[in-house]
Amino acid sequence: MQLSPQAFKKMYNLRFLKFHDSGISSYFYGTYNSKVHFSNGLSDLSGKLRSLIWHGFPLRALPSNFIPKSLVELNLRDSNLERLWEGTMPAPNLKLLILGGCKRLTNIPDLSDAPLLEVIDLSLCRSLLDFPKLAQHLKNLYSLDLCGCVSLRSLPKLFNLNPSQCTKLNLENCSKLEIFPEIWETMQGLQILELSGTAIKELPDSIENLNGLNNLYLRRCKNLEELPSSICNLTSLQYLDLSDCSNLEILPDNLGNLKSLNELSIDRTAISQLPSTMMHLNELDLLSCSGCRGLRFTHSSDFPCSLRYLDLSDCNLKEIPEDICHLSLLEDLELSGNDFESLPKSMMQLSNLEDLKVNNCNMLQSLTELPLSLDLLSASDCKQLRSILLDASELVKTEFVFTNCPNLEEIAVGNILATVEGYEGELYPFSIFYPGSEVPGWFRYKSNESSIKFRMACHDLLQGSILCAVIEFEEYRFNANDGDELYVDCSWTFSDGDESNLLADEFSDGDESDLLAGLGSCTLIAAWSFGTLIDSDHVALWYCKVLDRRVLKSEFTNFSVEFWLSEDSPNCRVKSCGVRPITKIPNEDYEVKYAEPIKISGVTIEDIGETSGKRSRTSNDRREEEGFNVGEDEEEEDGDDDVKKMKMASPSPLCRGKREGLEKEKGIGGKEEIECVGEDEEEEDSDDDVKKMKMASPPPLCRGKREGLEKEKGIGGKEEIEWCDFGGFGV
Repeated sequence: MQLSPQAFKKMYNLRFLKFHDSGISSYFYGTYNSKVHFSNGLSDLSGKLRSLIWHGFPLRALPSNFIPKSLVELNLRDSNLERLWEGTMPAPNLKLLILGGCKRLTNIPDLSDAPLLEVIDLSLCRSLLDFPKLAQHLKNLYSLDLCGCVSLRSLPKLFNLNPSQCTKLNLENCSKLEIFPEIWETMQGLQILELSGTAIKELPDSIENLNGLNNLYLRRCKNLEELPSSICNLTSLQYLDLSDCSNLEILPDNLGNLKSLNELSIDRTAISQLPSTMMHLNELDLLSCSGCRGLRFTHSSDFPCSLRYLDLSDCNLKEIPEDICHLSLLEDLELSGNDFESLPKSMMQLSNLEDLKVNNCNMLQSLTELPLSLDLLSASDCKQLRSILLDASELVKTEFVFTNCPNLEEIAVGNILATVEGYEGELYPFSIFYPGSEVPGWFRYKSNESSIKFRMACHDLLQGSILCAVIEFEEYRFNANDGDELYVDCSWTFSDGDESNLLADEFSDGDESDLLAGLGSCTLIAAWSFGTLIDSDHVALWYCKVLDRRVLKSEFTNFSVEFWLSEDSPNCRVKSCGVRPITKIPNEDYEVKYAEPIKISGVTIEDIGETSGKRSRTSNDRREEEGFNVGEDEEEEDGDDDVKKMKMASPSPLCRGKREGLEKEKGIGGKEEIECVGEDEEEEDSDDDVKKMKMASPPPLCRGKREGLEKEKGIGGKEEIEWCDFGGFGV
């Protein structure tokens, strides 16, 4: 858009003028191309303007004849400004000054004639050399943002800020700022002080005058070597982040005086010993010491017993103290990347522990006697891990992750799987991911593809299904974005053989469409495993319960399931799968039994036979009579050779949220249709073909939120115009 210098000359009553960026601006990505241009500058703007929002303002300064006496908001972010105006300009009503991302701006004018200022945003003004002395009468200023002002070397004395009004001061990534000014009087109002990424070598003793401070961020202050003891007089401080202060070796001895401290992070610092007074931090919930390679951890009693989250990953720990049971409130314990061979038996006493991560512990050989409260046990990349001796019958809702544990004995995982196979109580959602290349033999329905279809009776008593997917990896490296994870997902279709009576699991928000609980996904690699390399097949196995009454009370007999991965990568795929339906038999204390198959199409069967666990001779006889091959594992056995059942409870639900979207229907037809007749069924005529089912394709994942579109208002007339909004022209 090309504008003349007099474009707004006769708009005497113009109150609002807005050229805004309708997309994502350079504020985040560092580039901005304005589509608004002037041939010979801009000569006139109305003195009645109350709001001037012009993202990417193309000129080096505002018109010299513009007097902002009515201006309340001035937002010129990501513009070419080098200065606002010369000298002092009266702006008695100005409250918001937003100049973030103005990379050529070298200074800002004296603000003494803008007494109502509430917000000053100069973030990412990379050429800004200094900041004017804030006048004492800026009593309404509550936020000052200088983040990313990499040329800024000094600040005015902070006593000029209103001590009760200013709540936030952001100096993050002011990489040349070496000195933080003295604070000569109490500043009760300042709650957030962000100093991360600065060149500050020390904090003044007067830091204690910020007695209303809640959050203090000092991440990546590479020159910071110590903290003043006066910092421990900040009795309102709740969050202290010292991560990546690589030269920080000690914490103040009086750290225990921070009575309100809730979270303390000292990740990747040079701290080797924690002060003894730390045990007096009775409000401390979170302590993160990740990457403190020299940290000596000999007694858990040195930590406050209030801890709920403790991160000791990559701390070069040779053993975990036996008295770790002292931390009885722990819910999340991160021990990854250490060198211990086993965990202490006292771990069993951590009755509130829900998440335990021991990933990349290369010396870890066994896991025994873990607390029964676990929801997650993650032991990926433990190359020496061989045995898992757990009271699996008590771990009723656990997620097990054993990615890249090549030496894990088959019997170790077998202990868990066998318990699932023979468990006689009510199963709870669980999942397990471990090295392997085959669907376990006790799965009723198996397929050498990523989808499976089958017919099943007794679904009115269906309690749930155990699902299995074998994932083939070939030099696959997990490089997800922050918060992402790799998981296997699936969709179900149910029908009674009539194509018009079909029910698909759509994963919608409505409760009635929640066909199966815990069905959403099974985690293969979590977000914390960034960079993990997998070069062998793995098995994902999880259990889901039936929720929808339409399945429980319907006449559906045809079932189909399709599995897929959350990431479309040529280096990983679902190569085989299995389903094991589970029913509950009434009047037998909800004893778990396996549903008897009626018909199956295009899959491999391992026939278990009667629900009592005895192998069915009649079933094999009939299959042989009909011309089907009975494999070695399915030959006739004596009736007394019962299928062994081993006890163990199931682990934790991995329901990763509901998937939205409509499923496309796929027709499923096979070249051959196999009919397997159980003991309680009469042979049917060969002409009684199995009806084909339709299976829904995986529902699309609906990511992200739609952004609202700004309405564009046309500019008509001249003197009557009060509002001009040029949405989208700023980019």
